Formats: sequence, structure tokens, C-alpha cells
Amino acid sequence: SIVDQKNKDLDRFKKGYDLVRLRSFVLNIIEAISFLQNRKSEFTDEKFTSYVNAYEKQLLKILDDLGIQSFIPKVGDIVTDFEGIEVIGSTPLKEGSKLNGVSEILSDGFIMNFQDGRKEILKTSQVNVYK
Repeated sequence: SIVDQKNKDLDRFKKGYDLVRLRSFVLNIIEAISFLQNRKSEFTDEKFTSYVNAYEKQLLKILDDLGIQSFIPKVGDIVTDFEGIEVIGSTPLKEGSKLNGVSEILSDGFIMNFQDGRKEILKTSQVNVYK
């Protein structure tokens, strides 16, 4: 009936709205994790560092519960072979390394795994590569 169809349309609209709100929430958590990861080396107090690590682990668990995992390429991976890698800078090519191979990982990437098998990269992994 028309009423059933309108209800289905409304449910689809609500799910889309919820996904937009969830995405915003998730991106804020990812931003907080990235901030902690980027600043961790600046902390000298061991007790404070342990609190930061515990906080980071808890945030990662929240993301995991939502079907979102962090990922990082391996040093040496060729960036064009993988989705979700953003090249930030370069390192001089050295013997035994490959052109466009990852030389340094600057930050984790994050991917959302949907129940229907789709995947969406929410944040790219930032790297330097050999040039």
C-alpha cells in the first residue's frame, strides 16, 4: 500500500540521517585518536603517557565496536597497490627500497566495514614514500 511504501521511505531516510550523525561522531573520535598519536612522543611524564595510551585504546575499542578498524601499510608497500594511502612527503631512494614504496608511516588510516560487505575509508593512512 501507499502507507507501507511511505513508511519504508521514511525508515530509509532515518537510517541515512543516523548514518550522517554517526559518521560525524566517528570522525571526531578518529581526530582525537590522531591527535593523541601525533603528540604522544612529546610527553615525558610516564604516568601521563600511560593515561594517554589507555584513553587511546578505549577510543579504538569504541570504533571497533562500531565496525571501524585502523590500518597502516607496511614499510616497503607500493602506495599505488593499496587504497586509503595518502602520500605526504618523500624520502631519498636508498638501495634495496622501491620507488613509491612506503618509507615512513605518519598516521593510521581508518576503514568502516558494513554488514553487507562494503568498506569505506574514513581517514587515509598518511605516509612518506621513497622517490
